[in-house]
Amino acid sequence: MRTAGLHGAAGTARDTGRVQLRGVTLTRGRVVPAAVSVVLVGLGALLPYLRMQYLDFTVQVVDARLTLFPAATLVRGVDPQWLPAADPARLPLALNVFNLGASMHQIGAVLAVLLCWALVVDEINKFFWWPLHLAGWVLALGFVPLWAGLAMLRSAGVVAGLGVGWVPLTLAGVVILVSTFRAHARLDTYGGI
Repeated sequence: MRTAGLHGAAGTARDTGRVQLRGVTLTRGRVVPAAVSVVLVGLGALLPYLRMQYLDFTVQVVDARLTLFPAATLVRGVDPQWLPAADPARLPLALNVFNLGASMHQIGAVLAVLLCWALVVDEINKFFWWPLHLAGWVLALGFVPLWAGLAMLRSAGVVAGLGVGWVPLTLAGVVILVSTFRAHARLDTYGGI
């Protein structure tokens, strides 16, 4: 960044609408997608994600309405014998498919929040770009096993439903994918791995 007087000279960071730090250029085109992806992931993690009825340890029917992280933990840990279902033989596969979608959203959400800063640097290290790019794919495609698993659970007789939490997570994946494709030209150019 060139230094200028109080009023700034033509071509400085002040005139071009960007803030220049060492190795980081804060422009609207870089900051907005990173911020939007974090906000969407936050919304997806806080909004209702899953509604499922199961039997607790006192053999009472519990109607659980959970957000992303508790929902994925419930689906991973629930015993198929504790689900009031008509066909318990089909439940393990249905739970595994549904768990794949919830786990994809969990992993993608954590990676997206941890690595979104990589979108604003001038030269992106490929070891940060690739996990962020893959997090975008995982978030964007996580709804496929989620809906397939939900259909399988319902066909087995489980009372289950999805909240709206998966929508912002999927949108965050699309924003991250578009942003990482646009930032691909800024990948590091030095040799090595």
